Amino acid sequence: YDYLTAGFIGLMLVMFFYNLFLFLSTKDNIYLRYIFYLATTTYLCTFINNYPLLDSKPWFDYYLVWNSFSMFSIVLFAVGYLKLPYHYPKWNRAIWIYFIALAGGISFCSILEIAPMSKLSTIYNLCLIVFMTSLIGTGIVMWAKGHKHARLYVIGWTSALIGLFITMMTVNGILPHNLFTRNATYFGFGIE
Repeated sequence: YDYLTAGFIGLMLVMFFYNLFLFLSTKDNIYLRYIFYLATTTYLCTFINNYPLLDSKPWFDYYLVWNSFSMFSIVLFAVGYLKLPYHYPKWNRAIWIYFIALAGGISFCSILEIAPMSKLSTIYNLCLIVFMTSLIGTGIVMWAKGHKHARLYVIGWTSALIGLFITMMTVNGILPHNLFTRNATYFGFGIE
């Protein structure tokens, strides 16, 4: 497990510096968005796999609050990479509204402790599945309509989502707990 975590962090650092180089060379802010996504994803994946990079009580108590930053980085990158404001402004608005409602609502409930963390996590995970599926669905529709840049997004996100779904199913007892299923987020996001 230690070697897999170290390998994943190493891969993310290589991608981080490579995209930083691309950003400095091209001045295209999509690489800056991707760097933000890589940073939040690295922290999130290690946290999910019981290797939190910051090991303190508030990070565990307010997981659903700070996880909104990871979701924000995902939306920011997806919207920018797929050029949604330009190609599909209504989809762009719908994605941002869903994100704000999900992240804001769950964060609000978590901070005020309206419901137990276990119930909030279940609701959050179900809403997250819908949200992530809608993002990949947007990419598939765009690819089908001839937007060739959406192809790489769909291919990358498919592996990331498969890894995330396998992890969710393992945590909830649907899949057996083994080396692969426990670390499926590492494999999924690493392939992405």
